[in-house]
Amino acid sequence: MEAIDKMPDVNIVHCDTRDFHIFLSQTKPVLGTHEEFAERIVNKIKKGEPEDYMFARSEILGCLAALEANSGGKRKWRYLELKDIKGWTKYLRFVKYKDGYIACDREYVPLKRQWLNAENIVHDNDLDYKTS
Repeated sequence: MEAIDKMPDVNIVHCDTRDFHIFLSQTKPVLGTHEEFAERIVNKIKKGEPEDYMFARSEILGCLAALEANSGGKRKWRYLELKDIKGWTKYLRFVKYKDGYIACDREYVPLKRQWLNAENIVHDNDLDYKTS
């Protein structure tokens, strides 16, 4: 996870929450510039300000580490479910926007900062087939 600080031009941080593997992307979107792509994400925010969805680059690893630790720690596979997000949170993405990163789900729907914390983890999903 430490690699995020060593890579200067990270546009998107992808995290597979099954094992919390992180992939850092410097690539640009297929259509338009990265800035236009990020603006389309911001336009999906219906209520609140972009700041409600923003993380500083230095906060991303802490957020992901807390979610990993509080959902079973190091393991090969897990089913991460968060109270305010419907269903399985299989992927988290952090998309560069201005001076920070907007948290998103796998479909690039913005996620509020407050939803991505250890207290929001659903612990009644600890069935063996979901967490082994």
